[in-house]
Formats: sequence, structure tokens, C-alpha cells
Amino acid sequence: MSNMKNKIATYKLIDEDLLNKAIFHMEEVRCFYLDNEIQNELELSDDYNGVIYINELDDKWSPLNHELTIVQKFTITNPSVFFGEYGVTANENLIGLGVHVHSRTSSIQYKESVSHFGNSTSPIEIIYNHTFEKNELRGNIHIDFFLYLEDNIKSHSFQAKERGLILSDGLILSLELVVDGDGSIFPIREIHDKNEPLWTIEKNWADPIEDPFDVNHVAIKLNTAHSLFNQILEGKTRTSNYIMEDIIIESMAIIINDVINMEELRIEDYDNLEGNSILAIVKYWIVTFDVNVTDAFSIVNSLRRALK
Repeated sequence: MSNMKNKIATYKLIDEDLLNKAIFHMEEVRCFYLDNEIQNELELSDDYNGVIYINELDDKWSPLNHELTIVQKFTITNPSVFFGEYGVTANENLIGLGVHVHSRTSSIQYKESVSHFGNSTSPIEIIYNHTFEKNELRGNIHIDFFLYLEDNIKSHSFQAKERGLILSDGLILSLELVVDGDGSIFPIREIHDKNEPLWTIEKNWADPIEDPFDVNHVAIKLNTAHSLFNQILEGKTRTSNYIMEDIIIESMAIIINDVINMEELRIEDYDNLEGNSILAIVKYWIVTFDVNVTDAFSIVNSLRRALK
């Protein structure tokens, strides 16, 4: 599928009126994850409006411990209205349903085809089923669906003639996953410096008890100028996922060691830690992953055993 974008469409598009004539229906998205081999489904609120606050729906789900499966079902009762001389493409052609998944906080950016269909008077069903791996999701992730020209054999006047051109007038559906609130989100920002390594971690906090765990006080800096950056951004191989996991684990270990062993703070002395302070996050990591905080070696080895 082409990544071509429409600048000014000079051909017919599938607008809301045409979607209604086709009886294009979208079921409510479903979200699942496995915990100790038991499948759990997130229960969405009636007014979620396309934005899914995962940790608010289930505080047991953790992006470092769990995968997340997204299932979105589409039904087109009368797809034939899209085809023919008065439709958006000729009867001989194919229309595809594509998805654009993108997130700066999760370093995700790709488009792919979900399915395609031809002229038919019978209802068709398309299901998007995708599993995000452990430690793949951070911050806000956008999942945008659109219709495009999958194959072009013939075209009428004012119809798209190039494979890959967008046919939908705007997005068919836009979902947003929000991953936060459980201490697993790591602040990440990008730099561009050919003289710097792939990643570094910076510490800007003055008081871990009070200062929030955000990009202003602590952050992983990913170097866009490094030759491995695009591999991490795409995340298409086991190696690229492993590199990003290692970066997160080592950064967690550095922070835990600094707070507990260098600044000599004891989480046992803070029973009622709340919010998003650095110490609250460190306590969350230590308790959740059963981290041995004796020294730096014990910390990183504990995290590797828990998260690999």
C-alpha cells in the first residue's frame, strides 16, 4: 500500500452520505490482555468517545508486564454503492481499509493495509486485530483508519486513478490509547547530534520526594542522528525491541540506584506516597518487580529477570 497523501482531491471521495448509503457500521473497539494466561477485557465507559485511558479502566494492566490486543470490527452492508460510474471507483477495482498507527512517545510510525474488498451486493466484515507487545506502549498512541484505492484496473471520470490514493473524506475512525498513571511510563525526548550515542539519560530533579516523574526532571534522550534510531522507531524486529527494552531497564536501574543508594531514601519510610513523584515511581518499580536494591548490580539483574 502506498503512503501517498491527498493534497487536494480532484476525484470523488467517500463522504458521510456515501457511508450512510453503504450502511458502514463500526462496532465498539475491544481491548484485551493476558495476565497469568487469563484473558482480561477492558470495560469501556459509554462516553469513551474514541479515547481509551487504559490504566483508568484497569489498574492491574502494566505496559511493562502485559501485551495489549486491540480488536475493531467494521461491517459494510452494501459495499456496491462505492463502485461503478457513480461511485468512487470502477466495478473492476478494489478498495482497501488501511490503518495509520503513530505515537511520538512510543516511537511508533507506520501505515499498513487491514483488508480490501471488491464490488459486492453482499455484506462484508473487516476485523482489525493487533497486539502491541510488552513495553511497546508509552504515552499517547493514535490508531487512524481510512479507505484507499487498493487496485486500479479501470477508472471513470473524476475517479482516483493511482493505487494508494486515499478515498475516504477524512478518517473513518480515530482511536487514541492513553497509557499513564501506573508508574510505567518513561519520559522520552529526542535529540539530533552526530557526536552523541544512541541514548543517554539525564537527571534534573532536586527532590525526588516532591519533583514529578516527567520530562522536565528525568528523561531518556534518544538520538535521531544515530544509525540505530530508525530501527528503534519502527520496532519491526526482535533486535530493535530488545534494544528499547534494554534502554528502559538500564534507565530504571540507574534511577532506582540513585534514589535509594545514592540519596539514601528508604521507601519503607514513605507509606502514603501518591501521585507521580519520582520516589513514588521508584517505589512502584521496586514493589511491582520485586527489585533487590542492595547495590547497582542487584538492581539491574532484578529488573532483567522481571521484565525479560
